[in-house]
Amino acid sequence: MANRILREYIATSDPDETLRFLAEFILRVYAASWFHIRKNSSCTEGARNLWQVVSLSRYLDGTKKGVDPVLRRNAFFAHPENVLLAMLTDNREEFRTLAWRRIKEARTRKVPGAKVRIFEVPPLNLDAEDYVDLIQWEELDITEPPLISTFTDEQVEEFISTGKKLEDPSILDIPCHTQAVERSVQLVAESASSTCEYEARDRYVRVRLRSRKLIPKFGDKKNYKTAPEKD
Repeated sequence: MANRILREYIATSDPDETLRFLAEFILRVYAASWFHIRKNSSCTEGARNLWQVVSLSRYLDGTKKGVDPVLRRNAFFAHPENVLLAMLTDNREEFRTLAWRRIKEARTRKVPGAKVRIFEVPPLNLDAEDYVDLIQWEELDITEPPLISTFTDEQVEEFISTGKKLEDPSILDIPCHTQAVERSVQLVAESASSTCEYEARDRYVRVRLRSRKLIPKFGDKKNYKTAPEKD
């Protein structure tokens, strides 16, 4: 849709106000955010990516801020768990230290056998000067990011003190953009409708992913095998 709007804008000799507004928004917010997210696609970058979208959209005046309700509704990466994950991988030591202090407090409050937490989108501060200010920390229940729950206190403290980038593939390989997530959700839903047991669903998903890796698409005739012609 963005490409079509820009094509229409280029082909129009005298574009109206709406078309000019859409073209400007695509160039200043959508395209810039798209490339930034593609470059920083790890889940550890989710909160920073969200803050960039918010900050880029602040050029809009009050009458055209129709994006604000959408940002508030989809601010999943503003959840404290995701912000803490981004803070742990920040280049600034004070942010890493602050994140670890909050995570330690959350660990001390963890009750064995407690019910599963409810993941809710928090209220979003659209005037934040940095991604750590996207939420009001004192008004939220801070919980530990599940992705680092298997790390010991000593491992996290070593990472905080040295500033070494988190190199665990199980964390870094998880994308923050929704395209891959939505594709995975669809695959899990397909497996649930085709099989019953956990092991069977797991095999279904792994076979599909393996197949997609071997043959990403069937766009050319060379991807198909044909029977040899008979004499």
